[in-house]
Amino acid sequence: MATIEYPADVIRELNNLREQSHQAVTELFKLEREQVEAEIDADRTYATQYLAATGTVAEREAWATLKSIEARKVAEIAKAKVNYAKNRMRQLSEATNAVQTASRMIDLQWRTEK
Repeated sequence: MATIEYPADVIRELNNLREQSHQAVTELFKLEREQVEAEIDADRTYATQYLAATGTVAEREAWATLKSIEARKVAEIAKAKVNYAKNRMRQLSEATNAVQTASRMIDLQWRTEK
């Protein structure tokens, strides 16, 4: 966050945060879609490997888990990216609140100086 001393600084910073928030929302949508696709792929891989395996139920589950571990890893990474994007959006919201507070303080200061 840039140093805020004048009303123009507040406007510039709020516009910057608004643009970043818009980009964050777009990015979150993209990442959530990728997460869903990765989870479906991991489930599909597990199910396919389970059906193709032979042996006891425990052996088939173990085989399917081993064969689908890479797809599950991709799904977990996608989930972590979604969580990061959500945290980034919270951070932007908090920064916006801080700028709004600074704006009120600047307004009060300017009113008392006149």
